[in-house]
Amino acid sequence: MIYPLNRYLTVKPIEQKKDEEASQILLPEVCYENSPSAYMLVEVIEQHAESKLRVGMHLVAPRSAVEVIDLGGETHYLLLENHAMGFLNENK
Repeated sequence: MIYPLNRYLTVKPIEQKKDEEASQILLPEVCYENSPSAYMLVEVIEQHAESKLRVGMHLVAPRSAVEVIDLGGETHYLLLENHAMGFLNENK
C-alpha cells in the first residue's frame, strides 16, 4: 500500500451498479459513444497525517483527478484531497 503525503489520499474506485432492468434503445454507433461519466465514486483507503477525511468515506471526484500508479505489479489510486467534491452519507 502507498502511504500518502502532501495532501494526497490513497483511494480505490467503487464500481457503480448499472440498472439491469432499464429500458434499452438501439442506436447506430455513430450516434452514441459509451463513455464513462466524468465523475467517479472512490473509497478512502489511507489518508495523509493532517487529513480530516477518514478511511472508509465514499468521495465523489473527477475521473481525471484520480491518478493511477502501477508499482511492483500492483495498481494504486491516489487523489489530491482538494479534488474531492463531496462525500456520500450512507446513514439515511
